Amino acid sequence: RHVSDDEAREIKGQLSENIQGVLSGEKSFDSNKKDTESEGPRPKILVVAHYDTAGAIPALAVGADSNGSGVVALLELSRLLSRLFALVSSSSSHDVIFLLSSGGYLNFHGSNQWLKDTPSALIDSVDFVICLDGIGSSQQQDKLYFHSTKQPKDSGAIKFYELIQHFGKVFGAEIVSSFQKVNGSSEQLRWEHEAYAKRKVPAATLSSYEVSRKHFSQGNTFDRRSSVDTKVLSRNIRIVAETLAHLVFSLPSDILVFESSLELNSQFIDSWVQTVSRYPRSPSHLTPNITDAMANVFQSQPNIRVSRTTYEPESNFVFYDKTFVKMGAHRVKGFLFDLILTCFISLYLGLVHFGLKKFRVILENKKFA
Repeated sequence: RHVSDDEAREIKGQLSENIQGVLSGEKSFDSNKKDTESEGPRPKILVVAHYDTAGAIPALAVGADSNGSGVVALLELSRLLSRLFALVSSSSSHDVIFLLSSGGYLNFHGSNQWLKDTPSALIDSVDFVICLDGIGSSQQQDKLYFHSTKQPKDSGAIKFYELIQHFGKVFGAEIVSSFQKVNGSSEQLRWEHEAYAKRKVPAATLSSYEVSRKHFSQGNTFDRRSSVDTKVLSRNIRIVAETLAHLVFSLPSDILVFESSLELNSQFIDSWVQTVSRYPRSPSHLTPNITDAMANVFQSQPNIRVSRTTYEPESNFVFYDKTFVKMGAHRVKGFLFDLILTCFISLYLGLVHFGLKKFRVILENKKFA
């Protein structure tokens, strides 16, 4: 029985936000420069992970693996590469852009908005886009799927593909290739890299899943903390980190970079896995505390320039402001109790009826006597 006294109201002008961190490989990098002053023609690698969730019960949609694990991986990658860029004396061949996008379950409108807002010259300078989506699954521990629209042909894509295959073998993960063209008959995207592929930007998605889970009906209600294996997640982060480091600094493949003082921070990873497993991130539940915490990780790195873009997405979905309602339930006796009570009442009424009839007969007999 519903006992809430006010109904949910539609949220007008629901806003979304993209969070971007730019790691420049130029040794003359100045964090106070504007974007147009420092980005120029330098080639770039774009690392993307969407941070929001969806589900029939928004308050329970935490999305620990899809895509909480992708968020954790991107944040740790930003920390690792930032430290590496600060230590290496020579300039890297690429800048690295980290993008925490919104709208993962709403046809990846965050990535589409980034492509819409970003100057064409900057998009053209992106050599490769790697999207991270559910890479810490406790159910799929030995495989990592490389989803793309086609076999890599551009130099940046080919180099990334060769390196990810190599380091997958080094760290005991099978990199399984899955090449599927964008479905031209449907506006619904299966993977986030397809948004970039439509703009002719070489892109791929790394995921523990063979099939996309990015339909609104397949939400995150049951994607809890137990869905993430931090050992698997850490291994996959290491694979991507080594791949990116060797790509942007052209290192020999037999050298491992992230060891000793540059090793992964297991406490950081565990802490963030707990965070993404605790708080729902559906659009109607998302609070500034969550997005601020993610942006703060970028801002804590002195060589990463942070920008945040708020926009109103073009979406057919409607969100409501009341995400919790009060429900009342009354505990009643079981069916057997009602049956027994009915039998006793029937028996009682039958005895009364029989007694009244008997009493009438006795009165009539006395009258005639």
